[in-house]
Amino acid sequence: MGNMTEDDWKRVKYFTSNEGWGDPFRMDRELIFLMDTLRGLFHHPFVIHCGYQRRPEKPKSQHNFGRAADFHIEGISFRDAVDLMLAFIGPPPRGLGAADNIGLGIYPHWNNPGFHLDTRGERARWGAVNENGRQIYVSFAAAYDKIGG
Repeated sequence: MGNMTEDDWKRVKYFTSNEGWGDPFRMDRELIFLMDTLRGLFHHPFVIHCGYQRRPEKPKSQHNFGRAADFHIEGISFRDAVDLMLAFIGPPPRGLGAADNIGLGIYPHWNNPGFHLDTRGERARWGAVNENGRQIYVSFAAAYDKIGG
């Protein structure tokens, strides 16, 4: 779909190019409009942690290509946010039908528990947890089980 342009950013309802995207014009158009649609469905603010970011030590990271964003959602419990995210990316009529084309990671150990969402073009799910002060990647289900509350 290509990268965001000035005109694209003007059409985005819930985000601006001034948020934590890194270079907002390196961000994938499909990702930004997916996130904008999701934000409208949630009715809660999304706080962007990072988007485009060069990670030479992780050459396959979708952040390198502007196809990923890390964020948290304010005003809702993380468990509810995860459950709603799975429903909203799932099949119609309730969902957007995006589940098989995106990567979704959950991070319940962050100061503000949050998500990684990317438009990699195939399904991927994972989680990460804090183990002895280190972030350890685990299955989505294992990370979900660590969600408090």
